[in-house]
Formats: sequence, C-alpha cells, structure tokens
Amino acid sequence: MKYILDRFEGHYAVLELEDGKDKLVLTSELPSRAKEGDIIEFTNNIYTINIEETIKRRRILEERMKKFKRK
Repeated sequence: MKYILDRFEGHYAVLELEDGKDKLVLTSELPSRAKEGDIIEFTNNIYTINIEETIKRRRILEERMKKFKRK
C-alpha cells in the first residue's frame, strides 16, 4: 500500500491514503530520513520510502508551481 507522508504531529506521522483518508503511525515505525512529501510504502509490515516515486512526484509539483507562477 502507498501513502504520502503529509505531516508530523508529535510522535506521529500523518500518512495520506490514496482515497484521501489519513492514517496515523508512530514516527519510530518510519525510516529516520522520511520527510513530508515522501511516498511511503508498507510491505511485509515495514514502511519504506519509495525514492523513485517521491522524486517523480516532486518534479510534477515543481512543474505545477512554475506554471502557476507564470500566470
């Protein structure tokens, strides 16, 4: 299952599911280098960062911001 790391709230991370719902997990369950905006995958009871998908998502968001700033 894939999530977007939305934000941190104390000892918890808020993960956004594909349907827009939120899931709280302890930050200790995530990789220590996880940061807001990362694509997080949960496989075999382990949370990992999908680096390729995270980079792809950030590029898409950067392009959208560039287009927005030009208007």
